[in-house]
Amino acid sequence: MAAVFYLCNNHSSGILPEITIMRMIYTLITAAGFIFLLSFTTRPSAKNNRIVYSELASSVKTQIEQAGSISSCGDKITSAEVSANGDIQLRCSKNEQVILNVFQLNKTFSAVYGIEVINGNIIRFNFDGNRSASIRFNDAGTAKQVYESLIAMMIAGKDQYIPELPLDINETVDSINTMLARLSMYQPQVRVNITGTIIITNSNMQFFHFNVADLTSTITREGSFEVNGIELMPGNANTNDQINFNTENGKVAYLKFNAAGDDDLNKLQQLLIHLRASLLSIMNE
Repeated sequence: MAAVFYLCNNHSSGILPEITIMRMIYTLITAAGFIFLLSFTTRPSAKNNRIVYSELASSVKTQIEQAGSISSCGDKITSAEVSANGDIQLRCSKNEQVILNVFQLNKTFSAVYGIEVINGNIIRFNFDGNRSASIRFNDAGTAKQVYESLIAMMIAGKDQYIPELPLDINETVDSINTMLARLSMYQPQVRVNITGTIIITNSNMQFFHFNVADLTSTITREGSFEVNGIELMPGNANTNDQINFNTENGKVAYLKFNAAGDDDLNKLQQLLIHLRASLLSIMNE
């Protein structure tokens, strides 16, 4: 299930004697533009992220210990330790313990971080091979609070957490990137800032940027499905599936997929639509 990431730029096809030099100049200009765009995205420094991670890890430890929670060891948790490398160690009153690493969990679409809340008051950590560990809390409110702290801690630990943006947006961006990493050999990555700018890069040093406020439904293609400028266009025998980003001036960029499943494409489109709506919401506050 591979995907190819493309930019919608037009280039002349003329052949010049200095073509090699021109390509070098183009590469330098492209790299400079890439660095400039990344410089204005709202992202904390690595040092600040470590501070955020440490504070969240401390909060998770305190929340678990004070909640009177019960772990997979079958008894009350007496202490919890959260390490800088993502290790969590839960000690129980019968001298048993559960050890897991939040960065080595089994990620799925429904549990993109490998963590999910079930039955309202249980946090479950999913491992490979259908194995899991869980923590049961006395009430759903506490479970939700610990879950949100865990997710924020994980994002901060991966240097992807943007404190200026709500957890929901951080989680949506991470969900999109998780799907793109699985679907694309070029490993596209989505970054956003509080002004609504989206920057998408890939391993080939390609990038494009646009503001979510500029996306609009202006193009109608037979068989396609478009919501607010984010268009899913199914392929046929001669073309590939695509997700297009459209503005009043037409298509500004697109993601092109080879043999991707309909469910994956629908989920990815819905995540992108949700990201657009969430960013517009905070921009209009």
